[in-house]
Amino acid sequence: MKASCFVETTAQLALSHPFISPEKNDYPGILLGINVRSRKLVFFDPWLLRKLGIAHSTYACTMGPKGGGKSGLQKMVSMRLMTLSAGYETLRVMINDYKPEDKESEYAAMTRLCRSTVFSMRDMSINPFEPRLFLDPRNEDQVYEFGILQMAKIICEFEKEAELSPSEHYALRVAVAHMLANYHMTQWSPDLLERIAGSLTIEMRDYYQAALDEKLRKNSEARLKLVEDPAVKQQIAASLNELTGTAWNYTLSEIVDAGKQIAAMLGKALHGAYAAMFGATHSLYDTLTQRAITKDWRGMDPRAESLMRIIDTTIRVSAVELNRTDLLPHIELDDEKHRSMDNLSYARTHSFFSEIARGVHTFNIGGTHTFDSIRKGAVGSELYNLGERIINNMAYVFYGRQPNNPRILEEIRRREGLSASDTNMLAHLPKYTFGVKFGETEPMRFIRVIATPMDARDLIQSDSAAERMLTRPNIFKPDDLARYARLNGIEYVGG
Repeated sequence: MKASCFVETTAQLALSHPFISPEKNDYPGILLGINVRSRKLVFFDPWLLRKLGIAHSTYACTMGPKGGGKSGLQKMVSMRLMTLSAGYETLRVMINDYKPEDKESEYAAMTRLCRSTVFSMRDMSINPFEPRLFLDPRNEDQVYEFGILQMAKIICEFEKEAELSPSEHYALRVAVAHMLANYHMTQWSPDLLERIAGSLTIEMRDYYQAALDEKLRKNSEARLKLVEDPAVKQQIAASLNELTGTAWNYTLSEIVDAGKQIAAMLGKALHGAYAAMFGATHSLYDTLTQRAITKDWRGMDPRAESLMRIIDTTIRVSAVELNRTDLLPHIELDDEKHRSMDNLSYARTHSFFSEIARGVHTFNIGGTHTFDSIRKGAVGSELYNLGERIINNMAYVFYGRQPNNPRILEEIRRREGLSASDTNMLAHLPKYTFGVKFGETEPMRFIRVIATPMDARDLIQSDSAAERMLTRPNIFKPDDLARYARLNGIEYVGG
């Protein structure tokens, strides 16, 4: 019997019919979607793949154009992964949300599904020195002084828009040491540190030298042990040396003058354009220990957002060093991953976190457009290299449709070892279809992500988004369906 062939490209026809074979699945985990070539269901468990040695960490990224399904994928993957722990442990998720969905934040529905609340970041008033964030479980009632010092340094350098001088570094350490030793932890705050830094004394310096200098050096050495790459280790060592390696034979007048400079930087942060972000209205500890922590960044001043993101990352780095799993979510959705990457302080902290992610249980999945969205600055600059390090530390990449740009496609081809046809396919993928790379040894799979009715109703939110997720790719409109039917002799039930 003769029959006419379907009239479309092979790739589109394969994507349009989600039939699957009865073959055995490769791995257990959550259902991710359908392999558009083998018709097999594809399952995904980032923690298992790391345990098996297929991936070196649980650090992931989704890339693609606006409206290409990145957020939908991140929501579905996160919620499905949370079901893996049912009956054993409650998985916690942290969401950085930037985009509106009607009158709400985009992830508001997902937050409600987790029975949690959305935190409006522009209305937060927090204390970055909150003691509960830095308690050391290895030493009861002891705080991680190095983490508090790092936090103070970041705030000062953010305001100075440059690195602290050696004398300023030293004055900051003296002020922090005095605050921690002579005031109850409930009093620690940027306001208190500002007052102390503005009136340093020789006794404060002597106390720092006797009680804290050697301890900070040991903390610095412990942080370096988390890093394996020699080049990265050398760069981080240079940065840490600024916190612990400065000569201490300054005169009293030099210390006093440097302290006043530190006080001026803190004062600018506390009383400047975004001073409202500092205070005691919200507890960062209480926020970070919720089951679902949705941070709504809409309407926030860009510089205030950058500083808050730096503070957030610094807390997580300290949590890793202290093994404070209560402060580290199991899953983190970092939508708009490229936000703040043009800020050097943020790029440094985020790059370091990506470096130590190999030893962290958090599955971090961020969304951006292309690799160039993460790499800022001129080629070879520090900003560019920090972005490159973040890219190199990604263990899982979900490639949505990429720009039909030879340079961009060639970089992906080189990184992932793709054939010319697969590379070309990346520039023509329909919505909600991704080229997925698990680790370095697994081949790229092209996967059609399939939403369930619950996903469409409870996660994706808008009717238009739900319709797109449940419709076959590239055949969205009635006219397209009619044309497809006419060319191929198809009669649609109910049509």
